[in-house]
Amino acid sequence: MKSGEKKFTGRIGELLKAFEDRHKNDGVLYTDIDKLQERIENWKQLTDVISHMCYLMADTVESRGFACSAFHHPTFHPDTRQTYSSQITLQASRVQLNSYPRFQREVIREKTLEKADRLMFEEAILDGKMWVHMWIDDQAEEPREFKLSKITEEVVEEILIDFLNKVYR
Repeated sequence: MKSGEKKFTGRIGELLKAFEDRHKNDGVLYTDIDKLQERIENWKQLTDVISHMCYLMADTVESRGFACSAFHHPTFHPDTRQTYSSQITLQASRVQLNSYPRFQREVIREKTLEKADRLMFEEAILDGKMWVHMWIDDQAEEPREFKLSKITEEVVEEILIDFLNKVYR
C-alpha cells in the first residue's frame, strides 16, 4: 500500500471513529445484539402477561355493563410504514350500556370507546424500558417509565388498578 493510500484510509478511519463516538448513544446503530435479543424475549413474555391482564380487566368491566376494550397492536413509522414498536391499549368508558336498548348497545359502545379514557403500554426495547401513557377526560397525563427488568405482574396490576381508579372515581 502506498503512503498516500495509507494516509487516505487513516483519514477515513478517523472520520468513522468520530462518527461512531458522536452516535454511540443512538441505540439503533450501535446496539449489543445479545442484550437486544434478551430484551425482545423479555418484552414478548411481558406482552403476554400485560395483554392477558388487560383483556381480563376489559371482560370484567364489560360484564358489569360498561364499555371497555383492550387490544394489542403494532405502531408504524409514519414515513417508512415499518413496524417500530408494539403497544397494548386499554379503553374504558363511564357509559353504562345496560341502560340502553339491546339493539343500540353495540353502536353506543363503539361511539363511547372512541372518546373513552385510555391506558397504553408502549415498549422501548432498545432502551430496556416500557412507557405507560394515560389519557383521562382527554387530558394526557405525564408518561411513566419502567425498566423492563423491574416489571412484574404486581406492577402491571397496580397500573391497571390506578387507571380504573382514575376512570371510575
